[in-house]
Amino acid sequence: MAENRSGHTATLLGNGRVLVAGGVTGSLTIPSAEILDPVSHAFTSLGNMISPRNQHTDTLLPDGTVLLVGGSNNSVFLNSAEIFNPATNAFSAVGNFSLARKSHTATLLLDGEVLIAGGKTGDEGDTTSAQIYSPSTMSFRTTHPMNTKRSLHTATPSERRNGLAGRGTSWRNSTPRCEIFDPTTEALDKHRLNEFATKASSRGQARCTARVLIAGGASLSNDEQPNSGTPTAEQFDPATGVWTSTQDMHFGRTRT
Repeated sequence: MAENRSGHTATLLGNGRVLVAGGVTGSLTIPSAEILDPVSHAFTSLGNMISPRNQHTDTLLPDGTVLLVGGSNNSVFLNSAEIFNPATNAFSAVGNFSLARKSHTATLLLDGEVLIAGGKTGDEGDTTSAQIYSPSTMSFRTTHPMNTKRSLHTATPSERRNGLAGRGTSWRNSTPRCEIFDPTTEALDKHRLNEFATKASSRGQARCTARVLIAGGASLSNDEQPNSGTPTAEQFDPATGVWTSTQDMHFGRTRT
C-alpha cells in the first residue's frame, strides 16, 4: 500500500477495485485512502477522507457508493459519517448520528437501509444503541436498542423473509447470546449460543441454506483477556432458532 495502516477498512467495489480507507499508523489516526486495481495489483492514493478515522465501518450501498461510519480519531470517538463515490473518487459528508462509537457493526438491509449497532463509546463503554441510515435522506434515525451491550461483535444479514430471522441480522461477541433484528418492526429478539465458552471478534457468514456460520474468535470468560483464538464453529438455523456445534477449523483464530 502507499501508507502503513491498521484498523482500516477494505471495501470491494462494484467494479472490482478495493477501497482502503483510514486506520492507524503508529499512534496516529490517518485520513488517507487508496484504491487497489485488481488488474495491475497496484495501489493508487486517493487523497483524504473528510475525517481521519479508525475502527470504523464500511458498507457498500446498492448505488455503488460506500458508507463510512463512526470510528475514532486518536482518543476522540466520532459520530460522523461520509460517502465515497467511486465514479468521482471523492468523499462527501452525510448526517451525523446520535452516539459516537467505534468497533460497531453496519449491516446493509434488504430495503437498502443500513443498521448501525452497538460498539464502544467514550462515556459508557460498550453500548446497546442502534441507528438506521437511510440513503434516500442521507440521514440517521434512532431505532430500538439491542438487549445486550456489545462491541467487536458480528452482524450477518439473512435472506429469510418469514419467522424468526425475517430479513434479519444476528450479533455475537463475548456474551453467549445473539439477537435477531426484524426491519419490519425494528425489534430485536434474543437467542442463546450453543457453546458455553463465549467468543469475541468472531466472524459470521450467511450460507446458501440461509443458516449462519460463526467461526473462530477469542474465547473469553469473566472479563479475562482474550486467548490466541478458538478453532470452534457453530451454525444458527433461523427456522428453528437453534445453535448447533459443527466441525472445528484446523487452527484457532481471532479474525476469520
